[in-house]
Amino acid sequence: SNLVKINVFPSISADGKTLIFTRLLPTYGNNPAVGDFHEDIYISNSDGTKWNVAESIGSQINDYSNQGAHTISADGTLMIYTDCTCSDGLVKCCDLYISELSDGTWSKGSKLGSPVNTSYWEAQPCISADGKTIYFVSNRQGGKGMKDIWKIVQLLDGSWSNAINLGDSINTIGNEMSPFIHPDNKTFYFSSDGFPGMGGLDLFRSEIEENKKFSKPENLG
Repeated sequence: SNLVKINVFPSISADGKTLIFTRLLPTYGNNPAVGDFHEDIYISNSDGTKWNVAESIGSQINDYSNQGAHTISADGTLMIYTDCTCSDGLVKCCDLYISELSDGTWSKGSKLGSPVNTSYWEAQPCISADGKTIYFVSNRQGGKGMKDIWKIVQLLDGSWSNAINLGDSINTIGNEMSPFIHPDNKTFYFSSDGFPGMGGLDLFRSEIEENKKFSKPENLG
């Protein structure tokens, strides 16, 4: 009860009634590999005037390892989130999982397969408003630097493309993280320590042009 709760990575449904975020909580020794604290996903709903008390999204997703850094679809029925526990119980990798809302309950999270998850670190997903592009962060081979932003796009048959690196317009030899695509599907925000900035990770904005290339990132100042 004396823990100052840390809440990060908020996302909200398009109707403004569902807020999901990541909360840091004490581990209480249930999983020593995690350490003293772990991350869980919490949810709050609004009746249009006030938010109810945030509650755990449920044991079908949360456990005593780390779950968080998620994205929610525009209609509020699909969530992609980060789970950072390997099969041997050690917190040494992160993969992306998916859960669906049905009759008011979120389904048990299931790991997204290839081409999203690899033996490397995948985290911090963001799904576009039309549901056809998923941006995420990975340190996999073939990138431009340490952590890069990648994307997969939905193909005509409903399957997903291979992972596509966003390229030199966005990624540098440093770290690019926290991608966010505006509902206009053109304005792209992210953080980076590889572009000139104020220090450390700064926030940047880029526009997806008609040729589908990203404009030169602008530091938000």
